[in-house]
Amino acid sequence: MTETPTPALPRTTVQEHTTVRAPKPLEQLYRDAYAGFGWSVRSVSERPPLRPLPLLPAFRARSVTLDMARDRRLHSRPVVQELQHAAETSLAEIARLDRSTRVLPATLAGALGVLGAVFLALSMFTMEPTIGPASVLFGALGLAAWAAGALSHVPVTRRVRARIAPRLAAAEDLLGDIAGQAQHHLC
Repeated sequence: MTETPTPALPRTTVQEHTTVRAPKPLEQLYRDAYAGFGWSVRSVSERPPLRPLPLLPAFRARSVTLDMARDRRLHSRPVVQELQHAAETSLAEIARLDRSTRVLPATLAGALGVLGAVFLALSMFTMEPTIGPASVLFGALGLAAWAAGALSHVPVTRRVRARIAPRLAAAEDLLGDIAGQAQHHLC
């Protein structure tokens, strides 16, 4: 009697999937961080620009959505998940620090611009039949506030980045250490 060999079934890999929303400027950092935990990016999606009215400019999305998958058969799943949670906390801190380098300078420049607009409005309201000294003074203060807002943006941005740089570097180092520990547990 002859035995017929049974065909080998293809080996399937059971995968787990997740989606993560990442700030657009930090997309590569998120990809690298999650790769350290065995995740591979399957697709990246970005919301289409939002246009509230036809004649207004579109608002671009400031984040991307990463669709990722990894092999479900992890040897030390609880340890890897705990390390991944620590890495996600570190990524959130990095994103918060990165966002703060843009928010404070823009807020200061915007506040000075509004102050300039108030002074220019006062200049217009104090005009009498002829232009008086108060009108000229308020107009000069308004233009000076506008110029100060525009010119202060870059130095304030540099100062904020210099102040935040050590904390940002420490958070990135911590993220690298956590990813290294996770790689050790994945192998």
